[in-house]
Amino acid sequence: MVKVEHNGREYDIPGMLEELSPEQYRSYLFLAVMFRRGIIDETGFRAKLMAELMGLGVDITDYKPAIAERLIAQMGVLDGFFDGPWPITATGRNLLPEFAGWKSRVGDMLNGMVFGDFVSALNMLGQLEESDEDSQQQVLGELARLMYEPPSDDAEVPALLAVHAVTLFTSVFNMIRKEPISISGEDINFSIIFKPVPGVPSKANDHTGWHGIAMEVASSGVFGTLKEVNTTPLWDVLLYLYRAKFDLLHEKRK
Repeated sequence: MVKVEHNGREYDIPGMLEELSPEQYRSYLFLAVMFRRGIIDETGFRAKLMAELMGLGVDITDYKPAIAERLIAQMGVLDGFFDGPWPITATGRNLLPEFAGWKSRVGDMLNGMVFGDFVSALNMLGQLEESDEDSQQQVLGELARLMYEPPSDDAEVPALLAVHAVTLFTSVFNMIRKEPISISGEDINFSIIFKPVPGVPSKANDHTGWHGIAMEVASSGVFGTLKEVNTTPLWDVLLYLYRAKFDLLHEKRK
């Protein structure tokens, strides 16, 4: 938390993304979308976010000039929300466990997701890169439905929820690929799953992708049939893939 002084009172407000409440995160994500679309600039983003976090009810720039200037001078306390010029949205925390009657099927770091849904979500991300804007919205809606339980079968996916769902999923997937992740107090470098093994031909062009990986896991019999693999918790399968790749890499070094 960070401190802001206003009207003789000291406010303790969040100083980073993970400290936001679900209500504050909704406002933050909306502002981040506006920022990325060029609707507001960095100053506008900071001013509106500070007002939201302080519970002022109005943009701080709407105050009398002398009051506004004092608040604007303190906007540096929001630096923890920025990575360079851009507001940070990437986090493994699920900051939106419920929204407009939609309840999340997954927790922080996608805990609760099964491997089959993980593979389906990755396929959806691939579709996003090849789709026009209308098709992208449909794919984003499907991803949100994969990660959230709707209040009814015909409920329309809220646009903000769709943005959050793809942001959370891609954030965790990027973490899996790029940085160690703590599992039961041990930092595990899952990125080795994606590294080639010297002397072993790459399967990148066999057109099976993660579905092919699922079939390989099923062939090991560790989790059972392909259907059973797809209903196994995501992190159980990733740990198996990590250990198998770790053993293979070290075997090749002998």
